[in-house]
Amino acid sequence: MATLQFIRRKIGSVRSTQTITRTMWMIAAARLRKAQDAALSNRAYSHKIAALMGEIIMRVPPESHFLLLPRKVENVLIVLITSNRGLCGGFNINLCTTVDRLLTEHSGHYKNISLYTVGRKGRDYFKRRGREIVQERVDIRTLGPDLAREISEDLIDYYTTMRCDKVFLVYSRFYTVLRQEVQREELFPLKPAADTPRKIEYLFEPERVQLLAQLIPAYLEAQVYKGLLESQVSEHAARMNSMDSATNNCKKMIDELTLVYNKSRQASITKDMIDIVGGAEAIKA
Repeated sequence: MATLQFIRRKIGSVRSTQTITRTMWMIAAARLRKAQDAALSNRAYSHKIAALMGEIIMRVPPESHFLLLPRKVENVLIVLITSNRGLCGGFNINLCTTVDRLLTEHSGHYKNISLYTVGRKGRDYFKRRGREIVQERVDIRTLGPDLAREISEDLIDYYTTMRCDKVFLVYSRFYTVLRQEVQREELFPLKPAADTPRKIEYLFEPERVQLLAQLIPAYLEAQVYKGLLESQVSEHAARMNSMDSATNNCKKMIDELTLVYNKSRQASITKDMIDIVGGAEAIKA
């Protein structure tokens, strides 16, 4: 049976852990609000530029831009966005297992499938499993437009130099604080939206080639930036939920340990009283 001193130390240790988890929950909640505002305000822009891109692609011939030309798909690049830190529940493992499942399912359909990882957790997960990582970005403390522009430029370079024929973006989309889902979007090759009506004829100014040369990088940057923002707010939400569960578990453990402590203390007092009464009766006898 554990001693009273050991139980007191255990309760103190759990209380210290509870203080840490409660503090981390408060930090995650504060960061979540800011990240959520940024992600929600960006959705309208990314959706609009995607719809505009779909309409233009539907109305121009494939020869208008080299990124529209069809080609045989042999090499696939998957861009995976994870976090640098843990303690966020199943946020990272859900993303990694989804990509791992994609790699297993499509390994026989394509000649080569490689990874472009954004975040330390995704990189470490696939390095341990021996997967090919063509490029990694772990310095993602600031998820701004500059990072999205650098990633989009890398993807255009990979595609134009024939190092990949198809590009997927895998990230976590934020719905509510309790719901985040893994999303997979095809960035290249560029395709028109399935529900785009072809009823309006447009006059292009500037010319189609010049317009696409300006719009395609902006479109790709917007989609990558959307993935970065969505993953960031999903990470904060997952960490907040994880720390809230940890805080509640600490409270339950403290209650259980306090009950054990009181029972042990009562048993010790009862034993001492029995010894005193027994000694007194022995003296009387």
